[in-house]
Amino acid sequence: MSIRTKILDRAVYWAAPGDWKPDAESLVYFFSEAGCEQVPTVSEASRSLTSLPNGCYIGGNNVRHWCGIFACACYVEAGVGCRWTLFGGTIKSTSGVGVTKMWGHSGIKPGDIAIISKASHHFIITDVRGSTVDSIDGNSTGNMIRTCRSKPLSDIIAYYRPNAG
Repeated sequence: MSIRTKILDRAVYWAAPGDWKPDAESLVYFFSEAGCEQVPTVSEASRSLTSLPNGCYIGGNNVRHWCGIFACACYVEAGVGCRWTLFGGTIKSTSGVGVTKMWGHSGIKPGDIAIISKASHHFIITDVRGSTVDSIDGNSTGNMIRTCRSKPLSDIIAYYRPNAG
């Protein structure tokens, strides 16, 4: 099974319930799996899921958005050696199959993590169709994980690609 297939399998697994809000333990898991410098407590995650439209309290009242953390956690689950830098908002290679950041949207493929400028939102590409892409997004409005259709390809300013595949 290719690394891209593994990435898509993990993203689809988390999106399988349809639009859903993860529980506090799942949110803590995403931060931990993504290798963040700080991980919210279950209490912080629970408070976030009940009081914030998106994002997660961490280290008191600091709010961190978790769209890139969710995408990075899917990469790690698929065997990509990377981690999310919480204080910088980027994905860094760690070992083995790492990642490369590409600018623009030319050549984007399913399994890549795309970035749009609006709120620096990150999501996993599931399909590319001409001038649009489909995706699985973590930390969508309402702290939801959801499958999204027909986003303009032109909105993508950069993307991460696994080094294998």
